[in-house]
Amino acid sequence: MKRINIKRFAAGAIAAVMAAGLTGCGENTTWGADIDGARIPAGVLIYFLQTSYYDAQSKLYEQNLENADDTAVLDVYTSDIEGKNGKDWVYDDATKQMQIYAAVESKFNEYGLSLTSEELDSAQLYCDQLWENAEEYYNKMGISKKSYMSIYLNNAKRSKLFEHLFSEEGEYGVPNSDIKSYLDENYALINYIDMELKDGEGNLLKSDGKAERMAMAQEYVERFKNGEDFDELNAEYVTYYQDLQEEAAANSADNSFGIDGIEAEGDNLFGGLAEVEVSDAQASDSGDGDEIAADEEEETAEGEAVSAAADIGGEGDAAEASEPDNTDNAESEASVTADNAVGTEGENTSDNAEDGEDFDLSDFNLDDLISVNTVDSNRTIIEKDGSVPNATVSEKVFGEMKNGDIEIVETPDGEHYYIVVKLDILEDESYFEAARTSLLFEMKEADYDSVLDGWTAVQNVAKNEESYKRYDPKELINN
Repeated sequence: MKRINIKRFAAGAIAAVMAAGLTGCGENTTWGADIDGARIPAGVLIYFLQTSYYDAQSKLYEQNLENADDTAVLDVYTSDIEGKNGKDWVYDDATKQMQIYAAVESKFNEYGLSLTSEELDSAQLYCDQLWENAEEYYNKMGISKKSYMSIYLNNAKRSKLFEHLFSEEGEYGVPNSDIKSYLDENYALINYIDMELKDGEGNLLKSDGKAERMAMAQEYVERFKNGEDFDELNAEYVTYYQDLQEEAAANSADNSFGIDGIEAEGDNLFGGLAEVEVSDAQASDSGDGDEIAADEEEETAEGEAVSAAADIGGEGDAAEASEPDNTDNAESEASVTADNAVGTEGENTSDNAEDGEDFDLSDFNLDDLISVNTVDSNRTIIEKDGSVPNATVSEKVFGEMKNGDIEIVETPDGEHYYIVVKLDILEDESYFEAARTSLLFEMKEADYDSVLDGWTAVQNVAKNEESYKRYDPKELINN
């Protein structure tokens, strides 16, 4: 599934920093394009040029999977990407992303939307904490705290804009009943017991052993049907298998010793303990640990930097910025590409951004939302056509089982019996409420792309050709 790359909107450390030195190089290259009367800073153009260049590399690799070993030497500018000259593709894509960025800013205001005080406070807290640890780094890059915060808030605007358009009462509203149906059709809540078809030593069971394990599984099924708690049954099996492993380990230890505990090995059975020669490596303990080189620390800071994009009309960015020493930072940041979706309603994204991580709500998983008080619970949400806990389990759950059913599923490799109970994912409203926006985005991602395309199609775009000529992502990346 194609994903919207929020990184283009939220990870603009490069976008802001590339405004560095613009004033000294002339006013004509301080902006990248005029879109519906709003001049987009050159740093934003450069950021999108770089991310588009890396996207082009990825597409080039995908186009040449059969010759994967050779793709590293393929040049973007001399190749064709999606039927277009590589360089043209990069510049056209960067322009389109800049248009989308401008459209989001404009439409957010047009719809009369605003960020809540909690969202503003969260952004402020995040930026304050980041500046405590990385102020020197960002100052060196030429990124002001004010610009960074406006970039962070731009991501929240895009999220809220999507929710406004596609929520139940929105212009393209989707009823909650449709979202619940989508949830029920594509995800399932299950609980399971994973019975390994192995003995305590890890050896696969033969027919008799498998029959005994099947009898145990069938007994658990009957006990569950008679009202016993499934998690308690799971805990019972876990204890049983752990005991098997401990017994096997104890037997192995007993068999490795001879009379009176003297090791029974070769000539040493009656001749005393074997003489052990200690190697130089074993005899010395250097105590040396991994060292973090200065350039590695810089890369870590760069990873954290990939969480912002310059705001429209970012006046003062050129003055705040200084000429960057090199473009390694740009490469590091732009290469950390994650296909991110619109944020979850009420989600505090500062935790993700602070760790340098990205989130993709089209990768929906509710495991973290499930709270089970009983011990050793395997209650989890699985995805249709997924492989957790096993693809065969997923096929069974979505193919034959109804809510409340319990089945024993054997994996094709013959290494597991899964006792699976299918639960009603809609019974607990909290699951749906927590994931509503995520599911909505999953359902309407393509529609949102179409809306954005419609907005950009009617924009008046005047590119600053001097900036387009001056800022070549290939040169910036390779310098």
